[in-house]
Amino acid sequence: QFPDFLDYLYAQPLESKFVINFDNWKSMKYLANYFLVPRLTEAVADFIEKDMEYYNLGHMENYISEFHRDISDDMSRRILPKAVLICAELLQSIEVDSALLMSIPPLMFRSIIMRVCVHNHQEALHTCTLVAAYLEHNVEDRLVFSIYFCDNVLFSLFGDLHKSEETTIELALTWFRLMTKKGWTFEYVDEPCFWGIEMVKEALADILRDYLRSKTPSLEMMERIVRGVPSDIVAKYFRDSVAEARTS
Repeated sequence: QFPDFLDYLYAQPLESKFVINFDNWKSMKYLANYFLVPRLTEAVADFIEKDMEYYNLGHMENYISEFHRDISDDMSRRILPKAVLICAELLQSIEVDSALLMSIPPLMFRSIIMRVCVHNHQEALHTCTLVAAYLEHNVEDRLVFSIYFCDNVLFSLFGDLHKSEETTIELALTWFRLMTKKGWTFEYVDEPCFWGIEMVKEALADILRDYLRSKTPSLEMMERIVRGVPSDIVAKYFRDSVAEARTS
């Protein structure tokens, strides 16, 4: 890419064939930084901002992977906020196994989720499924999970789900499996992450209760629920069910 760089520096504007594109922007960014050419740095940033407006998932993954490494860099501070907004708009098009999803750092992903607007059950379901897939691959620390994701944003998404749908109980079981696999439980009430994780468990328990009250599940589904849901939640549900049956 060095000949293109020389063309940018020395050719007359009307004669230059230099064009910044997706194939050369990284090289031009590096050369501009190395040789201290601020107007080329600005031109690269302008190209990226315009290119992001085409909502290309592959390009977004490339930009995020490049810029989240150093968030103190001037270009990172310029590009990443716009990337957050674009990803929030693109979220319903992102697949659970996409490279873009896995490339986003946790704090940025939280910022994206905070800006997502869901309009129906299907969008809420897709968003909650993406969050679970993201956590599965990108987050191990339960304190990170509690601080970044156990808040009203997640609970609002759970609230937009239709509790009687089979897809909703499947989602809840996915979340229970995830939290069990990751060890996102608690041992002491005074742990910093205790209440956040407890609130997620309660929100998932509410989904379970609403589902079971709205329909009679198959034996297969009931077995999956008993095996997949934490024993304390199952025990509490059956205790409450027995108490309701005695008073009715």
